[in-house]
Amino acid sequence: MKLRTREYRDTDRSDLLGILRLNVPKYFSEEDVLDFGQYLSNRQWVRNYVYLNDEDRVVGCASCWLKSPDTVGLCWMFFEPSQVGHGAIISELEAYLALVAGDLCPDANPTFVFNTTPRVARLMLRLGFVTTETVQDGYGKGYDKICLKRTWSKF
Repeated sequence: MKLRTREYRDTDRSDLLGILRLNVPKYFSEEDVLDFGQYLSNRQWVRNYVYLNDEDRVVGCASCWLKSPDTVGLCWMFFEPSQVGHGAIISELEAYLALVAGDLCPDANPTFVFNTTPRVARLMLRLGFVTTETVQDGYGKGYDKICLKRTWSKF
């Protein structure tokens, strides 16, 4: 299975909210669905991408913002549960990081930072991220916050 990316369109909103709901409560809380809806409305990102499957159906997303000239924050990364475990997510996330590094920090090797839950942190560790901090119940009861970072080397 191969995934592709494209930039977010307003017409993707309901698909993404539906996909996020599929990840409650395993990866996200109910409050996260409301927060994500506000996030999309407020356009708080620099780049927001959606992932498409072979049938051009939205199956996930990832967003980022520029924290400083050489630091990129990652946020709101999730996929349909049916997409997990096929290997396509790892390769697409690597491609996403390269795309973001080139777009936002063309003259630097940026550091990516990402705060997430333990289950997603395991995936990001496979991508070369390291844990910088763990906050018990940082996202609410039962949702620990794992702070991660990775310096991207593109030169």
